[in-house]
Amino acid sequence: MADRKLLFSQILAAVGLFFWSYYILTYVLGMPLFLNTESDNQLVAQIGFGIYGYIILLVGVMLGAVYQELKIAKADGKGQVKIGATLRRATRTADFWLGIFASPVVYAVLLQAIDMTNVTASAFIGITLVGLQNGFVCNTVAESFVKNGPSGQSAPSPKN
Repeated sequence: MADRKLLFSQILAAVGLFFWSYYILTYVLGMPLFLNTESDNQLVAQIGFGIYGYIILLVGVMLGAVYQELKIAKADGKGQVKIGATLRRATRTADFWLGIFASPVVYAVLLQAIDMTNVTASAFIGITLVGLQNGFVCNTVAESFVKNGPSGQSAPSPKN
């Protein structure tokens, strides 16, 4: 059963990557899906930049989930933690999965705010810092939506 879930997750990730790539090429860069022009090198740099930024955002999500796990361990009075066990627990928490599912929306907003026409070394440094930061707080943003609703109002409590 676990193998089927893993396979299903991998298929969903591949389909998501395809549609994400299509979105980047068509709507962010304003280019058709398949190009045969002189600017292919620039296009490769832009696609690489986009993929790198999203991977960094996912690393930030993972760091945020591990941070939450470490906060819980500290609150429970644990002075020492096992890194492997902490990483496994972090990938099974709601914080991690909320961050993963919120990450495409956060990254789409991030992509709209950056200039993809001129990819430089400083742009890579910037996307690294901003991607890690936004990935780290994906968990917090998603948590605030769950607790307060999108407009900041308290969510109604379920009636029994």
